[in-house]
Amino acid sequence: MGRWREGAKRPGIPAAPMLPLAAVLLAAALLAGCASSPPAPEPAADYSSIKLDELVALSENDPERCLEALSALENSGASSEVDAARLASLASAAGRKIAARFSEEKSSGRWRDAELSFYSLRALASLGREAAGAEGALSEAARAAVSPSGDGAGATLYLGMANDCLARKLYAPGAAYLLKSLEFAARAGASLPREDMAVWRAKALAEKDLRTLSAISAALNAGAPGKEGVEGASLSAAPAASLSDMASGVVTVYVDRGLAIRDGVGYPDRVLGTAFQVDSQGYYLTNYHVVASEVDPEYNGYSRLSIRPQSNPDARIPASVVGWDIDLDLAVIKSQETAPYTYRPYHGAAAEKGEKVIAIGSPVGLESSVSAGIVSAAGRRILPRGEALQIDVPVNPGNSGGPLLDEKGGLVGVVFAGLSGFQGLNFALPAAWISTVFPSLFAGGRHQAAWIGVMAAKNLDGSLDLSYVFPGSGGFAAGDRLFSIDGASPGDIQRAQMSIAARPAGALCAVTIRRGGATSTLLRKTAAIDDAPFKKAVPRDIPERLLEGATGMLVEHVSGARGAGGTYKVARVWPGLAADESGIGEGDILGLIRWGADAKKRTIYFDVRAKSQPPGVSWTGGGGPRRLKSRRVDDCPERTDAIHCDR
Repeated sequence: MGRWREGAKRPGIPAAPMLPLAAVLLAAALLAGCASSPPAPEPAADYSSIKLDELVALSENDPERCLEALSALENSGASSEVDAARLASLASAAGRKIAARFSEEKSSGRWRDAELSFYSLRALASLGREAAGAEGALSEAARAAVSPSGDGAGATLYLGMANDCLARKLYAPGAAYLLKSLEFAARAGASLPREDMAVWRAKALAEKDLRTLSAISAALNAGAPGKEGVEGASLSAAPAASLSDMASGVVTVYVDRGLAIRDGVGYPDRVLGTAFQVDSQGYYLTNYHVVASEVDPEYNGYSRLSIRPQSNPDARIPASVVGWDIDLDLAVIKSQETAPYTYRPYHGAAAEKGEKVIAIGSPVGLESSVSAGIVSAAGRRILPRGEALQIDVPVNPGNSGGPLLDEKGGLVGVVFAGLSGFQGLNFALPAAWISTVFPSLFAGGRHQAAWIGVMAAKNLDGSLDLSYVFPGSGGFAAGDRLFSIDGASPGDIQRAQMSIAARPAGALCAVTIRRGGATSTLLRKTAAIDDAPFKKAVPRDIPERLLEGATGMLVEHVSGARGAGGTYKVARVWPGLAADESGIGEGDILGLIRWGADAKKRTIYFDVRAKSQPPGVSWTGGGGPRRLKSRRVDDCPERTDAIHCDR
């Protein structure tokens, strides 16, 4: 059964969704060349005291950090204290360094590094578009970055990544990269080399991947039926896969963890789950929590992973974990056992509220069980990042990791959890989020999405504000209006996250904000997101800012101590978050009685006394003390930062 993770909450308990904007965001943080890389350092603090010789060193050794520093200096006004021509020269040198690096990385086949350089150049170029006509230290570098970061360059990059995966006999991630290459090429009005397309068309045909085959044919304008066209038409005329066919691609995951000792007695410790084949070479997609004991460094016990195919449920075929994403609860495992049917997560479908959906899995070990229901709701914020589908499909222990399909057989999600004690309250990760990380799960090791060290909240008009800025993320402030990311509207929180996740951690991101009527664009070097960002923030931030971030409001210090014993006025409350759900409104006066944190339980609480000022409406219960806190939820043994209010 799915374990609950950081951000989990029970119905009726108001919670501030722990949704840090991550470069955690449809274009996944793709790991190029099917090879992993070390995580990037966390975002830097302010650069107000940085020295010129330090900038010179950064320009040569870490050009992204140099450009971030120059952007921070320019936006703070501190750049006026240094020779403007010298700063512009450093910015140009840093930009040229990234462009030259990108060219060398492509030519040497270092695709992961090339992707990072590409997105840094795109962010720098978007900075130039945002500040069109303005002259500053970064303007010349921004203009020079436009050409090497264009859509044509993206098409070439992702085609190289696709071909590299194909050379490694990894069709599925290669096809995902190829489709991305085709998207870039279409926007650029360019065509990909016909010899490469011929190879991919033959491979897609052999894999019976009709939608990829159609995309390739459309790109080639293959209207005249050649040999491939006739075979493709024959394939499209074949009957659609039945539920029985699709069930043949689903296996039971079995993790033997030895014996669990309770009261001096040993009991078998077994984990059951479901997985489905996503590459014909025996790669399967499942939930991370099902196979966590195989790769979790904090787990010191015995663990052995195997799968049980539908055709031979008594067999236990050894398997191993290839790659995983803890926040999205996804993992790819590999076995020598291959299944007759292969799912294509990069062709996932969207599911709407009320739509009928079908789950295939192994509830309590009953292999290849099919159950049906509807999508009860979309956009449930119960994950550290991303949004979940709420479904009423019966989900039981063993269903975790199974595919969720629409009536046409399209993959709309992966089942990951159900709420014990609540009938019909079950959840699945939507296909859109699966596609963001799917290729990178083949890279080997853990995938961590990138972020810029902030949280966002949605206003009633649909706009987004920064609701909390984690320590070390200088340049931003809580209350800033989020205008654009790399020149594009952020949309909702999920789209904003996906937008940042389009790049690997360590690449630049251009973020445009508005504060006090003034608009500015900052370059930020993204970092790999922390497992529990608030845990790290507690010892580094002051109580009032932690209170703001945990509950979704802004406060102004009125009197007394800063922290416990202090009095604060509520300046802003974002709708739908913990403070709002608890009845706190703008203008209310809060007395912070005490606060605390439990690092072991990963909880933080605030005891406050609150009252409304006339002519405001009194808070239910009068001015007595209330506790706003983050606490462990029964269904979430390992990770929770769900914020709620005890009434």
